[in-house]
Amino acid sequence: MMPGSPTGGRLRPPGRRSIPLGLLAFALLTVAVVVTHGTPRWPGRWTEDESRRRPTSITLLGTFPSVLVESSGVAVSRSQPGVLWTHNDSGGGARVYATDETARVLGVWNVQGADSVDWEDIDLAPCPHEPTRDCLFVGDIGDNDRRREVLGVYVFPEPDPAAGGGEAAARRLRYRYPDEAHDAEALAVAPDGALVIVTKGRTGTAMLFVLGPDAVRSALTVDTVVTLPPGRPLPVVPDFLLGRQVTGAGFDRTGSILAVRTYTEVYFYVWPVDDDWTEAAPRCLLAGVDRIGEGVAFAGDGSVLLTAEGRPATLNRIRCQGLP
Repeated sequence: MMPGSPTGGRLRPPGRRSIPLGLLAFALLTVAVVVTHGTPRWPGRWTEDESRRRPTSITLLGTFPSVLVESSGVAVSRSQPGVLWTHNDSGGGARVYATDETARVLGVWNVQGADSVDWEDIDLAPCPHEPTRDCLFVGDIGDNDRRREVLGVYVFPEPDPAAGGGEAAARRLRYRYPDEAHDAEALAVAPDGALVIVTKGRTGTAMLFVLGPDAVRSALTVDTVVTLPPGRPLPVVPDFLLGRQVTGAGFDRTGSILAVRTYTEVYFYVWPVDDDWTEAAPRCLLAGVDRIGEGVAFAGDGSVLLTAEGRPATLNRIRCQGLP
């Protein structure tokens, strides 16, 4: 979610066109940055060396309909080829959308028992208590003002897109950070079921937190608040002028590569990460690919899918150097 995005929506008079509050806040903040720091290099004044890190191909797959103006995360179905799962940012309600790879909506599911304070990312992985099935993990993890003491992740079996919509009953994992409040927009589930959360970097450091699979299952079984183990800083130095704030994360199909995206880059790390943060592939620059990039997920063929906020919100496929 962009700085200053709302935590809820409000009704507008019929027939009146308006600018999304998140986009308006972003525009005002950008102007403030320009006045204070000079013209930002976002989204595209890269050096010649950096330009070599651009994707080898960029394909605009489609634009989402108006019900999805803030596609904040994306997950790829493994049992339903060509099906993606996404959701809106804060104020979008507790619901997930199934789409195809042209951004056409196939169905909408209301998530029962869930609050939508600031939904920021989504992933798909084997269910913690039933690993023969896949579950969706939706992260209510955003905290622009860094005031939320307890945050949550909702987990429920992947719906059948053929149903065209309905209700989904979710379990909730509640957690707190071990040090201080953090704003996060990136969530991924590791091959062993561990929950990975990467903070945005508003405080100057982006942090990676990992909750082990046993702790995930326990937290989903017992309605208690779990404290995450201590995090570790990423070697990604946040920089607003470069659009370098973490907005999404996801694993490839083998579970050996963790992608961490910012507004203008995707980093690829060997998983599990080591002390050197060994790269699985060179970072991939996204300048000009989308306007306000948020979601990231690997497709089955090794390409990378990106979703964005905006009117319209876009769905792109990129291929980056060094990936299988």
